Amino acid sequence: MSPSLPPCDSPSAVLILNWNGWDQTSKTIEVLCQQEASFDIVVVDNGSAREEREAIRQAAVCFRTVFLDDNYGWAGGYNRGIQAAIKAGYTHLYLLNNDAIPETGFFTSSLPHITEGTAAVGSMVADSDGNHVYFDGEYHPGLIQRRHCTHELRAVKSVNGAGMLISSNAFQTVGPFDERFFCYHEERDWCERAATIAGLRIVVNPESWVRHAFEGSDVSNNALYYRFRNDFIPTSVRKPWVPIVSKRLHQRALEFLANNEFEKYDAALSGIEDGIAERFGKRQTLQPSFRTRVDSWLHRNSIGSALLNFELALQRKLTRRSLTDFDHTMKEATH
Repeated sequence: MSPSLPPCDSPSAVLILNWNGWDQTSKTIEVLCQQEASFDIVVVDNGSAREEREAIRQAAVCFRTVFLDDNYGWAGGYNRGIQAAIKAGYTHLYLLNNDAIPETGFFTSSLPHITEGTAAVGSMVADSDGNHVYFDGEYHPGLIQRRHCTHELRAVKSVNGAGMLISSNAFQTVGPFDERFFCYHEERDWCERAATIAGLRIVVNPESWVRHAFEGSDVSNNALYYRFRNDFIPTSVRKPWVPIVSKRLHQRALEFLANNEFEKYDAALSGIEDGIAERFGKRQTLQPSFRTRVDSWLHRNSIGSALLNFELALQRKLTRRSLTDFDHTMKEATH
């Protein structure tokens, strides 16, 4: 049976996806309840532990709940929550990360900009202290101060999934988030489809701000794994060329190895391996492969030349077929 909600009290809802993060989610809800805005709060629990689900049920006074039977990731969890919200009659849906603290006016300032030709209105994203900007339509990982940001509504290629407002009409027109991503980059793909296929606008609102804690509690470097792996996912808009993507990501992975960040290196290489093998969706294994263990051993023992030769041989092996096709194409292009 698909999850459901009672009929809505307001046409607007803020959806918060929760997975074993009730301590943080409850703080976000507390901030939402203090804001003077007409929206319902819906917590979509993404298959959390039994004790956490019970804590949510007991606290559900100023918010509504949707309980899912498994962890479907950001994409799958929001897909199911949005579908339940639309069935309940909601027409405007703000997707808010459970570790993102919204500032006053985040919702009311964005609502007027959801017009018939607009698919999403994104919020500006600052770090947890609110002084440095992470996203303002482009990504600035803490390098610029807030006062230097744009003050005009502008069209962008994608919003940031930490805080975004969509309409039910846009969601039904564009379709659900692609669950192969599981988490990370799925909002980018959705925005690309909205603009390229449906012809809808994507905008960022400089008057709407959320403060995001980012990946401070990342477990097993999952965020890193998904970011690397998801670059390989082919979509109706984007067709990554495996040899080029693999080479670029391998170069980035080697930076972790050079800094003795072995767990990050393991996660990065696992993402590359699964991306090439097209193992998408939820991450299936947390253990590094044998080749990664050997690679790390070589580095720990400072065998620099052997490590380099091993890495180059590994890269050729991983992408042998794709590289052969690539070389063939390049030869034809030169004749």
